[in-house]
Amino acid sequence: MFSSNNFRRSRREVYELMRIFYAYFREVLKDMVNNGAKATMEFVGDYERFPKRVRQLFDRIRMMSNGEKRVYFIVNYVPNSDMIPDLELDLVVRTGNESRLSGFLPYSIAQSELVFRREMWPDYTVRKLYNDIKRFYRMDRRFGA
Repeated sequence: MFSSNNFRRSRREVYELMRIFYAYFREVLKDMVNNGAKATMEFVGDYERFPKRVRQLFDRIRMMSNGEKRVYFIVNYVPNSDMIPDLELDLVVRTGNESRLSGFLPYSIAQSELVFRREMWPDYTVRKLYNDIKRFYRMDRRFGA
């Protein structure tokens, strides 16, 4: 979701990305409060470099979420590494009209279902996320069979 390479951008760009992160996940939290948690949400990666208010928001979302399904948001990951070797991801959503994975956890996504979305990440709404998750649960996963 957010590569550590993004911290190489200009200070202004990183600031804007963090502002977008905060606004997006504030909407996630608002939706959880209004509609109930439909999944357990986890933030995986080294997000200590994120501003304090973003980290606190991640923590609030994690504490409030309690659904039977798990949704992982991968933040500040190192491309071309598998920093989370025990985590097998079922669904990976790639935004920004890109059809590449940019070295994103190559072993963890070997059996993942991949969704490529045209919209840029800030325009990928909570409702679109829920729709992608619902579509995923209707899939007939055959794992190569």
